[in-house]
Amino acid sequence: MSIGYGTGYVLMDKSQKAKVISELKISYPMHFQSLLGIRFPLLTNMGFASIAYYQEMSKFRADLDKPKSMPMGVDLLVSSKTPNTLFVVIGESSLQTHYSLYGYDLFTTPFLDSLKNDNLLYYYNAVSPASITRDALSMSLSFATPLDRTPFADNKNIVALANDAGYESYWISNQNKIGMHDSYVGLIASYAKTSVFYNFLKDDLELIGTVKSFYNPKVKQVFFIHLKGSHLEYTDKYDNEDSAALAGNGNETIEYDRSIHHTDRVLKSLYNNIVMEEGSSVSSLIYYFSDHGEIINKGHGFLDNNMDQFLVPFLAIPY
Repeated sequence: MSIGYGTGYVLMDKSQKAKVISELKISYPMHFQSLLGIRFPLLTNMGFASIAYYQEMSKFRADLDKPKSMPMGVDLLVSSKTPNTLFVVIGESSLQTHYSLYGYDLFTTPFLDSLKNDNLLYYYNAVSPASITRDALSMSLSFATPLDRTPFADNKNIVALANDAGYESYWISNQNKIGMHDSYVGLIASYAKTSVFYNFLKDDLELIGTVKSFYNPKVKQVFFIHLKGSHLEYTDKYDNEDSAALAGNGNETIEYDRSIHHTDRVLKSLYNNIVMEEGSSVSSLIYYFSDHGEIINKGHGFLDNNMDQFLVPFLAIPY
């Protein structure tokens, strides 16, 4: 099976792709630094970066205050058949082709593999709309597309829609709320009833405890759980259990693969410690996808002509 998650980029011709990439670079607050940093490093780091960041924050505040509406021709249908609890887990820099769920030759996702074998999950081939977190999630969690960014500011995003549908909304993040890589994401999170940001300081497994502290099966809730996942550097994205499960043996990508294994354990913890504890009395649905992929040991961003930045996992676990 396949899914058109952000497939607008894939379907563009070369001129359209060049235009989109150019616009993304211009909108990126550190673009001036990348252009001028070599010749004027001190001026760039202290001057241009500050100016660009100030402009980004001004836009952030203006967009937050702007009234939002539904896109023309789109209506919100609230149904009693919707799950009581939704968990939207957002991975970071997670490359689909390094999941054993998707056929990778190392056993990186034993939990997801077990659900697949028991026909307990749905998973799809997916493509991210951008290779940078702020741009990828601003499109993935709103009506914006690579060819039209205006719906992000004009229309309701996914958190606002969840609120309208009667869900208590929570944003639990292991990343930053405000910053050169995060501003659009922080804006989306601002619509949540409750938001918690750990600024990359927690192990992703610890986020499940935070989710559990807010969990109430007696009301409808949605949790957006933003992991630090597999972002460079990889060495602090896994622990001894992941190292024991995946021995090195000279594999150049083993540290990255261990971070994928760690994310698999995060999903297992969410499933076992919250979803399964309530049994069949409460309907739940876990979504998991990554903001973008990764060129392993190089990173992501404006590294042109490498689709590894865009290939991401996308799966759903109903209960």
